[in-house]
Parts: sequence; structure tokens; C-alpha cells
Amino acid sequence: MILKIVRHGETDANRQKILQGQLDTQLNALGRHQAEVVGIALRSVPFTHALSSDLARARDTATAILQYHQLSLTLTQILREKSFGDAEGLPLGTRVRNGGETRAQFRKRVMGWWKENVPSLLADGSAEESPYVLVVSHGAFIRTLVDSLLSESGYSFQTSASIGRIPNTGITTIDVDAVDQGVILSYGDDSHLKNAEDETLRQETLQENVDELALVDNV
Repeated sequence: MILKIVRHGETDANRQKILQGQLDTQLNALGRHQAEVVGIALRSVPFTHALSSDLARARDTATAILQYHQLSLTLTQILREKSFGDAEGLPLGTRVRNGGETRAQFRKRVMGWWKENVPSLLADGSAEESPYVLVVSHGAFIRTLVDSLLSESGYSFQTSASIGRIPNTGITTIDVDAVDQGVILSYGDDSHLKNAEDETLRQETLQENVDELALVDNV
């Protein structure tokens, strides 16, 4: 099974370095353009399933991708970004009393999604046809999923990809052999933006994500 996990397009909060977490922010003009371009990049992928966070920035990115595919979209709260509690809507580093989900709680949610959904997705495949699954989510969610697959006891995932930042609409590709086994083929690939004819996409795509930085820094 091939998973294509896409981070949503840009929002104004991304541009302003504001923690979003589970705030339901909208794609800005550049984010909508990014979503259109990643849709074109993925239009030849024979997707059999499509899942997305129910937050608008992810849902609208998924909808832009699916305009080239005759598939229904399954929305779920489980694919949402990490909750940052009272820090949501504030600049990175702001001290608050309620910090939302702990890293352990978030990791449990992320891996809970994996363990609950991957077996049934794998079962939908056959020897002749492997499922191709589109998942649209958020930077810290994707980072935590990949880190967990590479480090958790009992899991045997390999990669030669560099695990670092995930730009808006970056694509992470995982070849899944079993729930606990596979290969991470790429991580946060934004070649569709870097190679775009539009100079704005090449020059203005953000190189960092404060939600992901907050996760890494354990804020």
C-alpha cells in the first residue's frame, strides 16, 4: 500500500508565525495556489481512498487534490493538528497555563489513528492492485507519525529520507507492507513548488512551521 500524506496549504497564521493547533483557520491566497499545484502533481496517482483532517485548511487542500479523482473524502478529527490549548492563536513561545495535549497524549492519538485505520486499508488491496491512499493532515501530526514509525518498539520502518521540516503541501510517501513494516520513501517533498513556473511559489513558500517547531521544542 502506498500512502501519500500531504500537509495543508499555507494560512495567514503560518505566515504570521502564530500557533494554530486545532484552530479552524482558512487557506490564504498562496495556500490555495499551493493546493492547486499539489493537486496537479498528484493527479496521475491512482488513489483508492482519501482521508483528511476535518479542519478547513486540510479539507480544502484535499478537495483541491481530489478534483482530479472521483473519490469521496473521509473527514476525521483524529487527523487534526496537536492541540496547543490556550497557546493557540498566539505567537510561538507565549507562556500559558493550559498547553493542550502533552507530547505523549498526541503521540498516542497519532499512533491510534495508524493502528485503527491501516489494517482495513491494507485489507482492501489485492495481489494485483495495491491501495493508494491520500491523507491530508498537519505538520506536527505528520512529523510525529514518521518519528513513531521509525522509533517505536515492534515497528520496522526504514528510510533514507532526511526527516526535517515539512513545507506547506509537502508530500510524505510511505510504502506500507504491514501495520508494523514498510519504507518511508520521501518526507515533506515540495519539488512541485520548487519546480513550479510561478516564481511566487518558488520564492515565498515558508521554510518553517511554528506548530512543528513547538512540537520539537516541547512547548
